Amino acid sequence: VVIGALLARLDLHASALQLEITESRIVADLPRARAALDELRAMGVMIAIDDFGTGYSSLTQLQQLPVDEIKIDRSFVTRMETDRQDAVLVHSIIDLGRNLGLRVTAEGVETENVKQVLAQLGCDYAQGFHLGRPVVAEECERYLGPPTPGTGATVIALAS
Repeated sequence: VVIGALLARLDLHASALQLEITESRIVADLPRARAALDELRAMGVMIAIDDFGTGYSSLTQLQQLPVDEIKIDRSFVTRMETDRQDAVLVHSIIDLGRNLGLRVTAEGVETENVKQVLAQLGCDYAQGFHLGRPVVAEECERYLGPPTPGTGATVIALAS
């Protein structure tokens, strides 16, 4: 109700908003999370599961939730160059998300090599300090306007 009223007041279509909920929060109270996500989805709000891979959700739960995107937890992404198990998990999560028709974002991209590997694996988006540092609200306008040569972004598209 609050989100719908806010969208109406700002004259924004619901699809302009993406809300993130952590995987552990979903697992903590699945029925309540499902009801809230269903309501948001019915409005057209986009939903992402943040910190995916850390919350012990089952594949059945993932399949049944009305989500558009999964965001791979940075703990796996930052170690994928040095830990084969983490690299395998990242690859598997990308495949899982794509096979379920979800967008996939990798968090914690800190090197060009990791960015390139993620692109080769078919990851849709990446975010991390290698791509851009967080900015205060007043600086967001330059990211929201027309692209300016030399400016970065905290989230970039990897696949076309």
